[in-house]
Amino acid sequence: MRSKRSLFGTVSLSLASLLAISTSSGCSKLEELTGDKKEEEPKKEETPEAKPEPTPADGGEEPQVGDKVAVADGGEVEVAVVEPIPVEELRTGLDLMLTLVPEGAEFMIARDATVVADYVEEATRFLDGPMATLDKGPFSSERELAEAKQGFEEVKAKTALIKAALDSSGIDLKQGAAIVKDTKSDQSFIVFNAPDPNALVAVGKATGESDLNDLKCKAIEKAPGFNVCGDEQAAVDAYAPVDDPAPLRAKLGENLPGVNLDDANLVGHVDEGKSDEVYMAVSTIPGQVYLAVTMPQNKDMVELEEGMEPGPASTLAQVQPGSGFVWARVNKALLDEPLRDLKGTPAEPMGKSLTGEFVLAGSVDPGGVIMQMGTTDTPGVEGVLSMGFEMGKGIVPKEIPEVPGSKVVFEQLDLEGGSNKAKAVHFGVTGIPEADVLKSYTGLHLDGWAFAANDVFTLAVGPDKDNVGKLLDVTAGGPSADTLASLPPQLAEGLGRN
Repeated sequence: MRSKRSLFGTVSLSLASLLAISTSSGCSKLEELTGDKKEEEPKKEETPEAKPEPTPADGGEEPQVGDKVAVADGGEVEVAVVEPIPVEELRTGLDLMLTLVPEGAEFMIARDATVVADYVEEATRFLDGPMATLDKGPFSSERELAEAKQGFEEVKAKTALIKAALDSSGIDLKQGAAIVKDTKSDQSFIVFNAPDPNALVAVGKATGESDLNDLKCKAIEKAPGFNVCGDEQAAVDAYAPVDDPAPLRAKLGENLPGVNLDDANLVGHVDEGKSDEVYMAVSTIPGQVYLAVTMPQNKDMVELEEGMEPGPASTLAQVQPGSGFVWARVNKALLDEPLRDLKGTPAEPMGKSLTGEFVLAGSVDPGGVIMQMGTTDTPGVEGVLSMGFEMGKGIVPKEIPEVPGSKVVFEQLDLEGGSNKAKAVHFGVTGIPEADVLKSYTGLHLDGWAFAANDVFTLAVGPDKDNVGKLLDVTAGGPSADTLASLPPQLAEGLGRN
């Protein structure tokens, strides 16, 4: 018999498999909103200062519906109405799902479990393209690629098998599902909606998932349609959900400040009282996933939180709409501590000028990755870069040792972008096969750049000499209206409150 503790891993894995690979019919499910529909305007005190509507890059007026616009082939097309993304509200309220959890239990709730499957299905489709490209590329004969391809095909086959079993099982994932662990008995359970309490066992038998075959199940009388399954019949018989969801909702709200729980599709609390204790809420909205996580007992996370401070997000001026980024603002007092070693050196003014603001972001045009640090002394930073270049130009080799044909470039160049200029230090590598492979697969170049402009110190990897100037063609001061509009509302509002 499996140990009580191992069951939680088994149950977690089993339900994760079910949720991850079960899908419903239709090709447009990712266009559905699986959270409550919200149409209210945000409160004025919580929103950023109003920004003008974004304008086209050419400075002209935004075309209206019905207008004719030119296209690349020389013809014209009529501007169409942009329909809103279809919204499907959650069928099961959060309070009902919370009343399926026993008092003091740990849990992971999915109010609509099909959304997990949708994202995994989309990820599978996304991987189809790269796998096909790699299979025809220079690494097609590599053993690791062959093993990865075989594993990928096995996952797809298993996905189809379990999907078929779920489709015929009667389990309604849209009504919600949960993984629950009773901390008093150390027993774990799966809660789901189906006419037959043993529907999950039937899925296990149909798919060869032996971990599901021995589950003991019963209907939850206080919640018609919902069932619970576990490893031991006595524990299942004793399963007693709470009557009032209010205390559990209050506990979630206290530990997830600023999160609208009714917007969340996935809600969880695990490892209570341990250093890895986690509260989480996930809103699955059209085209986006908004994840909020707190770890109140984790010392590293507490120290990290204490090391941050609110403030303007000036470096986000460089972030393009739709690009991924990580932004932070470090407590200036903590930042000054390690910079004391610069005292008395030419780099001291540069260290003092750092604001504590950092951003790591992808760049679409030009293609690359950028890291930026806020500064109040752009000329001072540029001076330190020039000094570093003078010190390094006699040290950097002209080629990579033992790599025939390779060339290394280390130079200082003047960059221009829009109305902005900067003196940049450039490090580049050419003449090696890896550079051509990188360019063919990603469009990136083996070029690195360091420069200061627009109140930020920038390190960029990927843009070539012809395109790096585009990184200067921005306005300092914060994220653009287009960038804010591309973010989840919770994140955009949070940046405004900073």
